[in-house]
Amino acid sequence: MPAWIEWARGVAAHPFFKKHSTALIWAASVAFHLILLAMLSRLVVHSGARLGGIQGFQLANVDPKFLEGHFAKIESKGEKLYLVPTEILAAAPSVPPAAPDPPIPASQPFDEESPAAIEKILARGAGKKLNFFGLHPAGQTVIFVIDVSGSMYEKTGPVTRLKRTFDEIKQSVATLAPEQRFDIVLFASRVASMSEKPLPATQENKIRAIRFLNSDVDVGGTTDLGAGLSTALGMSPDIVLLLTDGEANTGSTTILAETRYLRRKFCPNVEIDAVGFYLETGSVPEKLLLSLTNETKGAYTRYLP
Repeated sequence: MPAWIEWARGVAAHPFFKKHSTALIWAASVAFHLILLAMLSRLVVHSGARLGGIQGFQLANVDPKFLEGHFAKIESKGEKLYLVPTEILAAAPSVPPAAPDPPIPASQPFDEESPAAIEKILARGAGKKLNFFGLHPAGQTVIFVIDVSGSMYEKTGPVTRLKRTFDEIKQSVATLAPEQRFDIVLFASRVASMSEKPLPATQENKIRAIRFLNSDVDVGGTTDLGAGLSTALGMSPDIVLLLTDGEANTGSTTILAETRYLRRKFCPNVEIDAVGFYLETGSVPEKLLLSLTNETKGAYTRYLP
């Protein structure tokens, strides 16, 4: 007979076991079921909810405060996970979904200038010095970096802020000499540039720039100023002409650090000149523009007619 059977018979015959057998069996049964319930809870009720993200069930609308402090949590692959019974999620307090990017008005494209109108723009700039809202930088390679976020479509006077800005760019491009190079970078949620690299300022490319500004370029509605600057600095410019009318969706410290890195890598002598378009004095976006211009020995001007 196996030894373990002999041991089991000995235990069963012990006076203590005989006296408390019913209680011990109940205790063992309760312990077994508790262990089983705990194992099932990890398999069945684990929703994978975590603050700041979604995993498993779709919990984007669950208020994080509802999870914190109410449910057990574990660490899995560096993430904070909560054990939430799935039947509770239907009644969980919710938070409104994140607002989408501000819509771009349907009338985004500007009226296409006729060939005669384009010739007039180019003729007005011939022989003149570069002038962008009163800034007069001198450099071989000039990149315009322009905010086209939703607020730039607001009307201030008879035209939108963007129309006023684009008219100024067209006239500035017209003043460039053939030996200079230029590009135009538009930024909002995304970035769009006229060309992958700066182009010679020929008549043909100036006309291309005017048509680019008249085209329907959809880059979303927020203000990713950092991405616009990064794109421009990667082109190794001498001059960056930056214009924005709002606060960037990335912190100023991050933008300044990225700009310093890209300047060292691509254009250590670049000059950043900036236009604070309808910015309030001392505002966060104006302080960022002042830091960018001061660090590169550039100029800053506030446009507020």
